[in-house]
Amino acid sequence: MTNKIKNEVCSLEYAVKLKKLNCKQDSIFYFCKFEDDTYKDVVGASKLKSEFILIEDDGTLKERYKEIYSAFMVGELGERLPEAIGTAPINLITIKNHGEGVYIYYTHANGSRIFLDKKCLIAQTANTEANARAKLYIYLLKNKIINPLTRGI
Repeated sequence: MTNKIKNEVCSLEYAVKLKKLNCKQDSIFYFCKFEDDTYKDVVGASKLKSEFILIEDDGTLKERYKEIYSAFMVGELGERLPEAIGTAPINLITIKNHGEGVYIYYTHANGSRIFLDKKCLIAQTANTEANARAKLYIYLLKNKIINPLTRGI
């Protein structure tokens, strides 16, 4: 996997968590898990001939695998994150180069930060923007603020 692609997709750790939370597996890139429980880094959807076959660029069969995980890109995760709480619009703010990574959080339309209760701010940090967005999406799914089939809070 090139560093450029690696920085644009969520990590395998978050890809596995999202699949376990019933997140629909539809992305441009995927991680493949093979019969011996090893993984192949991100492969493009065009390389997946069927659900269980990975093919070479020339069309020849390369390997069989038993499971795939969507390696969601920054934009794909952005499409899944909510744009409103009830009827109130919200903004997703991303601050890059925050310490060692990326800080991402929601604000109300007026710029004030959003709290679920007096203690909990809807925010996450991670080493890349894709991982920060994946962590935020996982948090929203785990806490049943959204479900994987709808968008919104």
